[in-house]
Amino acid sequence: MKQTTFSSRLAYYRKRAGLKQEELAVQLNVTPQAVSKWENGSFPDGTLLPKISQILGVSLDILFGLKDEEPEPDYLQEYMKKLSKLEEAERTEQAVELFYRFLCAYDRNIQPHQVRFPENPPRVIYAHLRSDSALGLMRLNSDMQFFTFVKIPEKGVGSYAKISERMLDLFRLLSDENALKLITFAESLPRDYILTMESFSRHLQIPEKEIRRIVTDCIHLGIIWELKADFGGTIHNTYGYVHSVPLTTILVLSEALINFIANCEPDIDIWKKGAFRPASESDKDK
Repeated sequence: MKQTTFSSRLAYYRKRAGLKQEELAVQLNVTPQAVSKWENGSFPDGTLLPKISQILGVSLDILFGLKDEEPEPDYLQEYMKKLSKLEEAERTEQAVELFYRFLCAYDRNIQPHQVRFPENPPRVIYAHLRSDSALGLMRLNSDMQFFTFVKIPEKGVGSYAKISERMLDLFRLLSDENALKLITFAESLPRDYILTMESFSRHLQIPEKEIRRIVTDCIHLGIIWELKADFGGTIHNTYGYVHSVPLTTILVLSEALINFIANCEPDIDIWKKGAFRPASESDKDK
C-alpha cells in the first residue's frame, strides 16, 4: 500500500527496518512517546532527520513524499558484488559473519541491529539451529570455524541419507585408526600429488600389506583414485587422493559430535518433527 504522509511513511520504513518504536527511540536518544507522536501526525526536530534517514535506510525525499517510493534494492546481488571484490581471506571472514547472521535470523526475538559476531570468546561456543525445515550448526571460535546447514526435505532426511552397504563400508573404514592416518595424511598433500603403495608405507610407517588393504577400500569408496604409469617400460600403479570436501567435513563435524556441545549462542530449538521422520509420519502431521 502506498504511504502518503510523513507519519505513515515513517511507520512503514521503521517496520521494514525491523525496529520497534522503542528501539528507534534508543538509537535517536529520544523517548518512545516522541516516535509515537511522529507516527501520529507531528514532526521530529530537523536535526534528527539525517539520522532517521540513515537508520531506516531511506532518503528524506521519500520520507516526505517528494519522490515516489524506489524499488526494493536487490541486497543479495549487491552483497555478492561486494564479496567478489575482496581478497579470498577477507571474503572468508565476511562469509563466516554472514552465516552467523543467517542463523540468528531464525530467532524472531533477535532484532537485526542486536546481532554482533562474538570475537575471541573465552570458551568454545556454537550457534545452533533445529527447526522442522532446517538444521544448522556453526562453531564460532577463531581456531576452527565452520558452518553446516541442511534443508530438511518434506519426507525427512531419511529419504536421502539411507542406510546402505556403501555407507556401512565408509563407517567401517573410518573406524580403522590406520585408515584415518592415511586419509588425514593424504588430505595434507598438495593438489595432484601422486604416491605408490611403498611411499604410503614409508611416510606412515605402516606395513605395505595393510596399506594395500586400506587403499583398496578407499578406491572402492571413491576416496582414492588409481592411475597406471609407465616408467621406462615398467608399469607401476600410482594413487591420488580426491581431496573430498564431504569427507573432510565429516572429520571436522565428528570432533563437534564427540565433544559435548554445551555453549550455544544463539540456541534456536523450534522443531516438532524429527529430521529423519518417515514419510508416513510427515503425512499424518499435515
